[in-house]
Amino acid sequence: MSFRKITASVSGVALSALPFIAFAQAPSLNRGITGVLLTLNNALNMLIGILITAAIVVFFYGLVKYLWSNAGEEKQNAIKIMVNGVVVIFVMVSIWGLVALLQFTLGVNGRQNITFPTGAPVNSTPTLN
Repeated sequence: MSFRKITASVSGVALSALPFIAFAQAPSLNRGITGVLLTLNNALNMLIGILITAAIVVFFYGLVKYLWSNAGEEKQNAIKIMVNGVVVIFVMVSIWGLVALLQFTLGVNGRQNITFPTGAPVNSTPTLN
């Protein structure tokens, strides 16, 4: 593939993600560490979807390359690309399933509020007893 085709493909994928970014609700910055964790969680969830989509695209790229190739060496290279795509999809979905199993086993569903421990409140004005 030429650099121009790759750039066009990556640009198309990036532009298709714009509605998700544009309509995303920004976490409240006054929530401290919770807001940061929620932002990281949302970014990782979006990244997981993009990576799985990229692995599926790689598999179909290998399939198209296999169907269009005539020589034996090109077909073998296309088969390697397809096998690598299937292995990557399997690994990512398996890890996703293991995380879901651990969440179910430990009773963490990802929709609970996070409660952080706090210290004793500090009075700004001393009191005399």
